Amino acid sequence: MKVHHIGYLVADMDSAVNEFMNIGYTIRKSTLYDPSRHVYLCFMENNGVMIELVCPAPDCKLFTSLKKRIGNAPYHICYFPEEDSAFDVALEALQQEGFMMVQPPEAAIAFNGRRVAFMMSSATGLIEILEAEPAKEGLTNMNISATLDRTGQDRTGQDRTGHLLSVNMMIFTLARKQYLSVA
Repeated sequence: MKVHHIGYLVADMDSAVNEFMNIGYTIRKSTLYDPSRHVYLCFMENNGVMIELVCPAPDCKLFTSLKKRIGNAPYHICYFPEEDSAFDVALEALQQEGFMMVQPPEAAIAFNGRRVAFMMSSATGLIEILEAEPAKEGLTNMNISATLDRTGQDRTGQDRTGHLLSVNMMIFTLARKQYLSVA
């Protein structure tokens, strides 16, 4: 399995986003509310490392108690299987290796309905397993988040006249299948 992101619990989403931007992160997916988990989520990236900022809503008891115990801190790593059909196989294999299912698979709004499951082991702590997204479905269901670069420079540092509209898209190949990550 491959690492997708690191889950980072925060008390104040706006402050956290600003601070992570100050240390070089860019927003990959703007803040959204997940009503099934009662949390606000924001995905940020720095040099290929993606983090998921997780801020509990006032009515969220589980994450609020976790926030009191650990404060603002990383608390899970998310992995995805290399093949889109391997999600259920990966969950079963992890359970056979001693991982305990903490949250069974369910559709996640942050991933356009792809399933996620949370598992725990005493050796690794909490992990999230994310269902892979085939490239064909990714192109159909693209949720593009664009940013306007007001500096007039592109990522290579070349001067551009006017404003640059950039969309971060990554196509990666795993086990001879292509997957799409869009932000």
